[in-house]
Amino acid sequence: VPSYSLYSYFVDLASGTLREVELDEEFQLDVDEMAGKGAANKGILIMPSPNNPTGNCFRQKDIESILAKHEGIVILDEAYSEYARQTMVDKVDEFDNLIVCKTFSKAYAMANLRVGYCATNLKVADMLNSVKVPYSLNSVSEGAAIAALKDQDFVKRSVDMVSEQRPKLFAKLKELGFEPYPSDSNFILAKSPIDHVKMIEGLKKRNVLIRDFGSKRRTENCVRMTIGTEELNKIMTDTIEDVLAEEKR
Repeated sequence: VPSYSLYSYFVDLASGTLREVELDEEFQLDVDEMAGKGAANKGILIMPSPNNPTGNCFRQKDIESILAKHEGIVILDEAYSEYARQTMVDKVDEFDNLIVCKTFSKAYAMANLRVGYCATNLKVADMLNSVKVPYSLNSVSEGAAIAALKDQDFVKRSVDMVSEQRPKLFAKLKELGFEPYPSDSNFILAKSPIDHVKMIEGLKKRNVLIRDFGSKRRTENCVRMTIGTEELNKIMTDTIEDVLAEEKR
């Protein structure tokens, strides 16, 4: 915690028992707590890196320590990994309890087609296939994913754009009075200089939408902004300036 909110939903859906672990002040992993003890050491563990909504990658040495200590399956959600240029796909043969999940929804810009996949060792792959829902991927999505894999230039342009714009947007948000958190992803989480609801509503009135995390634990008064092109980022920050100016009047 904080982490992706849908994990708890899927645990409930499977009638499982949820155990949440607090990240430290830098939003990094507590290795011993994550690995768990007793029954918790044998359960399914899931974590996203880069993390959502904080945007930062977890230290690879910490993830490897957890993999070595945890006896159950460890799912590493790498939905945003292209932006971080960091992956543990090459570790699936080294750690027989590792499943790395990937998606076409982010860097490939194909969220509506709902295409994802995982990388793991043969034994775990066979287990997953035995419980996989039949016809889980339609032919249109499959064809689009295959075509997307052949267009790595698009992915590179997208990732390069985010990498170039991320430090610029980070610096501009600080200039505007936000407290942004370091990000390895295509978004930045930041504490708002005014009440988060006023910021969200002020931007919405001006047709700019950002995500509100201000009412959630560990992200109090925070909002999350997607990193776009230089032009789109300027539209957003100019609009933020308008909202802040209105609040001062």
